[in-house]
Amino acid sequence: MQKKRLRLLSRLFTLASIWQEPSDTISHFHALKSSIALLRGVSLPRWSRGLSVMLEKEFGNNLLSKLRAILLMEADFNTANKIIFGFGERMLLESTGLCL
Repeated sequence: MQKKRLRLLSRLFTLASIWQEPSDTISHFHALKSSIALLRGVSLPRWSRGLSVMLEKEFGNNLLSKLRAILLMEADFNTANKIIFGFGERMLLESTGLCL
């Protein structure tokens, strides 16, 4: 029984290390896919989902009124919003002289 568990854990560890190994090809594919979506004005399906998290404002105080809610989104979605809204708005403000 113990040997069977060790073999299973060994297989799972091997699979986990394969999945976590960075691949330039896969990274390039994901970047290309996100770039094409941005250029075409299309939203990827994974950008429509997020993870809601409630954090304590003060350590140990978990009253509902003392919790902060945040929504975690995909990193490339956050970057796209920064590019579209952040830089564009800044350029607009600088061109009108409203920003230093």
